[in-house]
Amino acid sequence: MDMGIAALSIQMSQAKTQQQHGVSMLKKTMDQMEQTGAQLVEMIQETQPQSGGGIDIKL
Repeated sequence: MDMGIAALSIQMSQAKTQQQHGVSMLKKTMDQMEQTGAQLVEMIQETQPQSGGGIDIKL
């Protein structure tokens, strides 16, 4: 019976480690995607002319 409890404890520990690793990788991926998105917004803003800054009126 003790071997069953020991094996279950090891399995639970391994599952927890795998879950922690998965969460860590997800966090890294999310951080990278956030940084990429910010860079994309910056690139778009740099390439777009400033619109709406003035009004041209011809009479």
